[in-house]
Amino acid sequence: DQGFGRPDVVLLQCPLLSGLALALSPKALVVSIEDALEHFEGMPRVAIRRFPEMIKRADLVTVTAKRLGPWALARGARRIIHVPNGVDFARFKRPADLPPAPPEYRGIKGPIAVYVGALDEWFDDALLAAAAKRLPQWTFAIIGPPRRRFAALRTPLLRPARCLCRP
Repeated sequence: DQGFGRPDVVLLQCPLLSGLALALSPKALVVSIEDALEHFEGMPRVAIRRFPEMIKRADLVTVTAKRLGPWALARGARRIIHVPNGVDFARFKRPADLPPAPPEYRGIKGPIAVYVGALDEWFDDALLAAAAKRLPQWTFAIIGPPRRRFAALRTPLLRPARCLCRP
């Protein structure tokens, strides 16, 4: 069985894999919550129904936002740790510590704001367009798979040289 008969820990991040997590019968189950599932369009109802069961069974629940702690407690979480999304700015204080810029960024003068992640209904393209208008010296790089059309990003203000968008 190569040591995989009963794993020590299973980290469940995808609610669609709840059944697999249970089938593995881990010694400890950690459930990571990044968002409240019921707010995601297209999330299967079975995942929304099963996830609270996983939260109750979990030995530990991690949440990326403090507001998710009470959400998880209301669904039966016993132990919660806040593991925030973010950046350790101290790691980027010296330019020598930074990796080389990708070819798309070479030659761009001024600051570059980069977003890497899903581009779904929660992505506020109107806010990004407003930020670009207020910060004309900045370039905004948006990297991620688009799952809907972003009308506000298709304006003359955000021409390709100002908004590097790619999947």
